[in-house]
Amino acid sequence: MSTIGDRVRQVREKAGLNQVDFGAKLGASQRKISSIERGDQAPDATICIALNELYDVSIDWLLTGKDGEGRVAAPEQIDREELTDVVAEVLKTMEQQSLYRRLGIRLVPLYQIEGDAPPLAYDGELPAGPAPRRVPNPSPGGDPHSFACELGDDSMLPEFRQGAILIFSPAGTVESGDYACVRLGETTTFRRVFFVDDDQARLVALNAHYPELRVPRCDVRRLFRLVWRLSQF
Repeated sequence: MSTIGDRVRQVREKAGLNQVDFGAKLGASQRKISSIERGDQAPDATICIALNELYDVSIDWLLTGKDGEGRVAAPEQIDREELTDVVAEVLKTMEQQSLYRRLGIRLVPLYQIEGDAPPLAYDGELPAGPAPRRVPNPSPGGDPHSFACELGDDSMLPEFRQGAILIFSPAGTVESGDYACVRLGETTTFRRVFFVDDDQARLVALNAHYPELRVPRCDVRRLFRLVWRLSQF
């Protein structure tokens, strides 16, 4: 898989320029261009925008390697300054993720979960579909099938604030009293789970404004055990 540096080099070579002349057009030194192409540093947002404008390079392709090489014009309502800010934020996220990988910290997809809403798509038993962000998973064991959810409501206050990022694992058994991501049919929720008996389960919200749910055990299609919480990301 090519890197950003590989794609920058590809643009330069296609333009028939050496690193000195290429850098001059982008407002960068030969040393910086060389460092980018080696993968020692990422291009900054200004260079990315210049590549887009001067060489018809798709920013999406430049950053991710996807969407081909042709330019994708920015929507008219997004001016150059706004686009630069967006690209800078993407580059910052990519740099953070690269650091986590170098440290051996696994990244997991982040979804949103809101009380009794159905925010998660499923492919078999595990969440699937697009996840716009990935977050580090420092939980012990490093289950490769772990995933993260951002809590979108206040149903689990005061223990879990709205916006908390929680990491769940399908590995292991959920015991009575554990916190878990619960799949009920097409609905997904985050609750403390109590097993009344073999036939019934209690799904308890910590916020008294949310009612307790009592459901037949057979209606609980899947339980994902809470293994870690990130205070902020």
